Amino acid sequence: MAGSGAVVWIAVIVLACVLILAPVIVAAARQTEKIGLVILLTLLTPVGGWFAAWVPTFMLPRRGGPGSPAWADRVAYTQAVGRLRRR
Repeated sequence: MAGSGAVVWIAVIVLACVLILAPVIVAAARQTEKIGLVILLTLLTPVGGWFAAWVPTFMLPRRGGPGSPAWADRVAYTQAVGRLRRR
């Protein structure tokens, strides 16, 4: 039973790291455009920056999703290729 205390502390430290990096993880999963801003705010201050990092995580637009210029270019390209192949 002496080793169970070490396991608990390792679990607490890992959970704290995941919780601190949660805004970055969510921003990466959403493919937010300016993920560097989220990382900066997350690491800026331990408490205030963490709360502030959630704002751009959900407010910044996603990269390459429907409605973005890159998506429109992709759609136009696929339509043009489709027209060329039909000829």
